[in-house]
Amino acid sequence: MNSKKFLNYLVPGLALLVVVIVVFYGGFGQRPISFDEPGNFNAPYMFAQHSKVAFPVWYLRFPDSFETYFYHPPVFYTALGTILKFVPVYYAEAVIPTLIFMIAAWLVVSLRAPAYFKFSCLLSTFALVTIYVVTSMSHFSIRPDMVMSLFWFTGLFAMEKSRLDGWSWPSMFLGSLLIVLAASFHYIGLFFMASVPVYCFLAYRELGWWRAKKVIGAAAAGGCLIGIPYLALFIIPNFEQIVDWLTKAENSNEHGSNPLRIFWFKVSSNAVRDLSWSPVEFFRVFPGLLMRWYVPLGLFAAAGFLMIRQTRALAWAILPHMIFIYFIADKNQSTYIIPEYFFIFLLVFTASLLGIQRLLRRVRLSNWERPIMFGLCAALVGHLTATAPPFKYALKQIGNYQVHWMDVARAAGQRIVGTDAVIGEYSAAFYMSGARYWYPEGSMFLKPDNFQFKSYGISGFKGSINRWKGDIKDEKERLSVPTAIVGYSLNILERPYSYH
Repeated sequence: MNSKKFLNYLVPGLALLVVVIVVFYGGFGQRPISFDEPGNFNAPYMFAQHSKVAFPVWYLRFPDSFETYFYHPPVFYTALGTILKFVPVYYAEAVIPTLIFMIAAWLVVSLRAPAYFKFSCLLSTFALVTIYVVTSMSHFSIRPDMVMSLFWFTGLFAMEKSRLDGWSWPSMFLGSLLIVLAASFHYIGLFFMASVPVYCFLAYRELGWWRAKKVIGAAAAGGCLIGIPYLALFIIPNFEQIVDWLTKAENSNEHGSNPLRIFWFKVSSNAVRDLSWSPVEFFRVFPGLLMRWYVPLGLFAAAGFLMIRQTRALAWAILPHMIFIYFIADKNQSTYIIPEYFFIFLLVFTASLLGIQRLLRRVRLSNWERPIMFGLCAALVGHLTATAPPFKYALKQIGNYQVHWMDVARAAGQRIVGTDAVIGEYSAAFYMSGARYWYPEGSMFLKPDNFQFKSYGISGFKGSINRWKGDIKDEKERLSVPTAIVGYSLNILERPYSYH
């Protein structure tokens, strides 16, 4: 193999390395334990059993939660619920993030871009997954935050591919589809969609209307393929409830409509989450130090991209979302900062590798550019993997069949209450109890012999459906039941209970 062919394999080699690590973690890594996990799982469980997204775990708060779901958009939960019909919970959570990560890596490798930019994109995407695996905020889990961010980045890679290929319409179609799909996963990603018209405008400016109309049409088609059903089936029918929820939910609109107060709230709350507690020292310094200094990561990254020719299109594509996040969206959760981590990684890694490229060319060692960049990126990937405790855990689990902690909790609950228990309580703990029947009807513990339940029909549901059979005694067999859906039936009550 001559040296030129060897150099051409370095970018695909790094892509293969990070994909293998991510797939490996998806198959053996830990799953986050948080208050959101058991509650939000109610939505995809409902779809897995009844092919309809609903959220009865919030029945006391929203009495119509058996009929609708507007707490989060239902798109991601529909996809996950479909997978749950065929795959156990633990592995179902890994399917979507690993697939989109693989697509992102393939698009990066196929870019007609300088090697330093490709290396930076791969390293940044991997660092993003790692930082969320380490912080356990939202990664291979029920929350859509990391997944929707990966879809957005992958869509941006596709649009960059279109631009660098002379505005290829298939890549534009794919990019628009992925970006609008990302925006449909969570309300906070609404302005992801602004990236599409930005790239359409750039195509128009470079090609003129006559040559750009095919590219713009492809972008419109890709977006409408997701956007029209999303609007027709979810946003329009539930518009009033969605607006009411977004304006009155917990910790929303605490700062009025003052953009400066919202901005200070965002940077100050992010400063508290400065990653100083991260077990990976690299993240304590970067981006933790910038957060500690009240740097608005997303806005800083967008401004930095404008200074590098290769990333100027990205700067304009991400700026609307960053303005929305820092000056309009008056709510902040640790999971909302995921895109900002990626873009600050991409800015710093791109600038660093570009600097290395220019230095090597100045000293006439340009043939060493890709080997040195590959070595540095592979070394950082190795460092992050070796110092992150979750990856160490995954390494010890190689070859072992994995069971989701919620399945374990239900198995333990069944050991306590039995397979035919009846539970009525507004708590995720009891939702995970493993009881045959679960009623979101208030604080009480019921046994079948003590109370009689009067049920009434719920449109679209058949009631009393439970994947766990009462005659399963063996613990291993119980945990191996397909999709491991347990814990409740849909015999919703007209009254909490009635005595004999």
